[in-house]
Amino acid sequence: MSPSLWRLPPDEVRKALVLGALAAQARAALAPIALPTWTPEAHQIPPPGDWLYWLLVAGRGAGKTAAGAHYVDAHARGPACTPDGHRIAIIAPTRQDAKNVCVVGETGLLAANPAIVFRPGGKTADLVWPGRRAVASLFGAYTP
Repeated sequence: MSPSLWRLPPDEVRKALVLGALAAQARAALAPIALPTWTPEAHQIPPPGDWLYWLLVAGRGAGKTAAGAHYVDAHARGPACTPDGHRIAIIAPTRQDAKNVCVVGETGLLAANPAIVFRPGGKTADLVWPGRRAVASLFGAYTP
């Protein structure tokens, strides 16, 4: 974060991060569309630049699931990563955790975008973004 941002009030920091630090592709993907309203906290905004991993280490209730769900949804609605579109893996300790927390939980993917089609155990994918070439599969152990 730029040293000048430290002097701003928290709301201004959040606005500066959202408007200035996100990559152009992420800003385009997060453009207002008919989805539930969500305003990320500063720690829920993906880091700028080209990165491979984004680790959110925080306590209970910090918004890790919401941040991940909104990022994955925005990514799936954005420009395709490959000629085949987006192929997303949702990995949790168990498949039931992946479903209950990451997909149908109160801050999961279906809360971020109710238009996502959820077909557990689908032949090609568990989640499909309508009108997009984006699919996601759930992974995890079948038992704890």
